[in-house]
Amino acid sequence: MNVRKDGLLSALLIVFIIVIVSACSSGGSESQNREKEDSSDGGERSVVLEYLAFAQPQEQEIYEKLFEQFEADYPNVKIDATFLPPDDFWQQMQTRLGAGTQPDVFYVQPGNLDILIDNNQIMDITDFISETGIFNLDDIWESGINRYKRDGRIYALPKDVGPFAYGYNKNLFEEAGLDLPDPDQPMSWDEYIEIAQLLTIDANGNNAKSPQFDPNNIVQYGADFWWPEPAVWSAGADWLNEDATKVTINTPEFKEALQFMYDLRHKYHVVPSYEAADAASGYVRWLEGTVAMFPIGPWDQAAFWELDFEYGLMPWPAHPKTMQSRTWLGSLGIAVGSNTEHPQEAFNLVAYLSVDEETQRRAMEMGLQVPNLMSLADEFVQLDHLPYNKHVWIDTIKEYGRPQPHERTYNPEWWDRYHETVDALWRGELTVEEYVETYEPVLQELLDRAIEQSRR
Repeated sequence: MNVRKDGLLSALLIVFIIVIVSACSSGGSESQNREKEDSSDGGERSVVLEYLAFAQPQEQEIYEKLFEQFEADYPNVKIDATFLPPDDFWQQMQTRLGAGTQPDVFYVQPGNLDILIDNNQIMDITDFISETGIFNLDDIWESGINRYKRDGRIYALPKDVGPFAYGYNKNLFEEAGLDLPDPDQPMSWDEYIEIAQLLTIDANGNNAKSPQFDPNNIVQYGADFWWPEPAVWSAGADWLNEDATKVTINTPEFKEALQFMYDLRHKYHVVPSYEAADAASGYVRWLEGTVAMFPIGPWDQAAFWELDFEYGLMPWPAHPKTMQSRTWLGSLGIAVGSNTEHPQEAFNLVAYLSVDEETQRRAMEMGLQVPNLMSLADEFVQLDHLPYNKHVWIDTIKEYGRPQPHERTYNPEWWDRYHETVDALWRGELTVEEYVETYEPVLQELLDRAIEQSRR
């Protein structure tokens, strides 16, 4: 699932099993086996499935290879795949869902699942799964499959489970004479700031701890912009109370987390200013080797194999009082449109991409994702390619990754508004106190509206 937060941190995060097919596959229901036999007569493909998604270029190349294998196994099926930029994808999906012309197969976000179900826009695939009976639901990460369940029914299968770890440029650490980060023990915020300052360099070669350091002429940054979830959760705070009925951003713990993030940019100068971020995104800086620490998801692997430096993973730095690393655990779902004329074939494709063992193995070997199947986790960790410490992604899934807060509410409007408004804080236009005092009631109003919509 590919979501990159640059600048405003647009968390695009997100989104939507017959025979699992390959030369070594076996099993399946009688009807599915018969379907495969009937489709292998060498004739013209009689079923065309529209597949709509978003992807980075290297992800699209991998999916095209997976689609080729699917079409080889199902000669009567042709996949008409379109990959869009994330913003364009969500805009087009909103339009098509409203018109009732959704594709056969498409990505869905966990936070929008309730609305899609209530509007009958995606298909309940529970019976297809039961009739297939050739894979083990218990082998799928709970943090993947459970996000697409409602009232015991399943409406999508996970495209992936997206653990965001913190990455480091091994070469820059070694050039600075610093020990490499511990992959099993997080740095404290204080340790992290110290290291980030030593890795932030101006045009004259001074690091950010030097009295001669020029914050207006930085050529290498210690880190890129922090996401709020790791800071807020590690501080023991959250956006919502336990039953998700009250916005809780005006607490000492929450404000401390925001202040920490604010200071990284405005006090310590270890992450790019807004002007610098506009000139070059954190992603570009990472690719160029001019930022030392950066958030990394598994889908980035293929794009990073050609880097001029080596890199590894570490836990997100932790609040010094809790020393608990936290981060958000993304996921997109793959769903079948409720109006599809080919429900069985569409389901077959969803299952093939999500839970077929050989497909998952090929996907992880090509750098697409952490496998959705827990039984492949150890094999994934042992793959002989970068990054170092791939087990940090697995630890994130198992131990300290969390879904984003908006997944607990009927719609994400309040969450979207938070990201739109907190931008003023990062730009330095508001203080932390001014931000929470101004916008907590705004977010609460939107949350109340979502709660009311869920009761209709």
